[in-house]
Amino acid sequence: MPVTAPAGDNFFTIMQAITTGDFDTFFAATGNGSSVFDSNCVSLQRTARQSGDTTTIRFNAPAAGTYFIATNFDARNTVGEPGPNPTTVHYEFTTTGVPNSTYWVSTVSGSPRSARTSRQSAIASLIIASASSRVFPCEQFR
Repeated sequence: MPVTAPAGDNFFTIMQAITTGDFDTFFAATGNGSSVFDSNCVSLQRTARQSGDTTTIRFNAPAAGTYFIATNFDARNTVGEPGPNPTTVHYEFTTTGVPNSTYWVSTVSGSPRSARTSRQSAIASLIIASASSRVFPCEQFR
């Protein structure tokens, strides 16, 4: 996702919301899967921290300009949680202060609550990773 940042220390907050059902487990942001790139696709050092529904990405911009934040979220932490009712859960991801930055992901259990397995969660994580790879910042925005 492209962001405009001034030179120096920058913080961007990604808010995660569950907009349906009776489910309250958020995807986990994977720190090793998060990156920040400058407009030449040079990777910058960054930190990624998550607390509940909030993920904060911090980086030092060498100059004012456009930077690209790529953050991976993992669904495996939903393993063992009671299944939602209804079975479809809609997640929204929005970067605070960045226009047009809301993205949606829907998950469908597809089986009774008690049958939720790590395999289903792993499949959801692979789908999200696949979707993320399709919008890799340095490929999409060149």
